[in-house]
Amino acid sequence: MVLTTEPEQALHGAHKLQTEQSQWEEQLQALKPQVPLSAFGNGLQIKGNQLLQLVNRAHDVRVAHARRLQQAAASGAELIEAVRTADEGNAVSFNGGGNQ
Repeated sequence: MVLTTEPEQALHGAHKLQTEQSQWEEQLQALKPQVPLSAFGNGLQIKGNQLLQLVNRAHDVRVAHARRLQQAAASGAELIEAVRTADEGNAVSFNGGGNQ
């Protein structure tokens, strides 16, 4: 990942991250672990159920992390746009309102 102060490049990077994280979230959702409780056999179903709960929770955390990174990229893109708009407005005002 390249850090830059150029608005176009930074905006491109933010949109790319947002797209990648959205795709990752979709893949994670499609690949949710599926383990039948019966796979643990008789007598181990209580422990098996606890393990399944842990596996499901870990999966939910991974999905939530991908979603948070996607939201952070969207927020970053909004910030980049706000900075770019402010910079353009400042450039116009510093140049006498563009009347040259």
